[in-house]
Amino acid sequence: MRPNNKPFATDRRCWLLLALACWGLEAAAVPAGVVSHLSGPLFVQGGAGAVRTLAVNSAVEEGDTLVTEKNTYARLKLKDGAEIVLRPASQLRLVKYAYEENRPEADAAVLDLLKGGLRTVTGFIGKRGDRAAYRLEAVTATIGIRGTIYGAQLCQSDCGATPDGLYVDVEEGAVSVGNAVGVTVVTQGETTYVGDQLSPPSPVPRNFTPLPSFTPPPAVGQPGAAVPSGGGSCLVQ
Repeated sequence: MRPNNKPFATDRRCWLLLALACWGLEAAAVPAGVVSHLSGPLFVQGGAGAVRTLAVNSAVEEGDTLVTEKNTYARLKLKDGAEIVLRPASQLRLVKYAYEENRPEADAAVLDLLKGGLRTVTGFIGKRGDRAAYRLEAVTATIGIRGTIYGAQLCQSDCGATPDGLYVDVEEGAVSVGNAVGVTVVTQGETTYVGDQLSPPSPVPRNFTPLPSFTPPPAVGQPGAAVPSGGGSCLVQ
């Protein structure tokens, strides 16, 4: 039995400090990458639900959902060397991201395209070990890589006359696009289309209207710089 409660109070303070320190270590998320270029408002909803505004050099973390406004292009630079350009009015969630230079067996990149579109140059994840370590998910299909530059656009009654669905085009390399119904490999210069979860990947519909492409000029990256659309595709340097 303790002769008095002073040592017990001291013990409680020590345990409390230790618990707070451990919580702080767990809560400090390791950034997955940074915002490298930005042309307008970019918001992020963290895993805890808080919404904040990002700027050039802001960190992005696992669990973040990135949201671009209707005139915003945002470029992300991830730790494994991947770069992603988000189109305006897009939403992308970093479901899972892990990259350590000396631990390829721990690689993981799971992205969820909730709305809009993107173009990306993939990094080391999915190339130096297990290809399945990388995947981009959308409501109709999942995209896997084979080392590539590709684009994805999810139309949800917001692409004019173009039918709804997921459109995937490849600029370099190849990707696999599949769902529970079927899987196809899309190679350089090809575009595939997945109308819904119950439709296999297929050639683009006959009434397909080419989606607006975008080519950010070299000046993109300065805060407030405008990014026009039209002509060619975006090759992230």
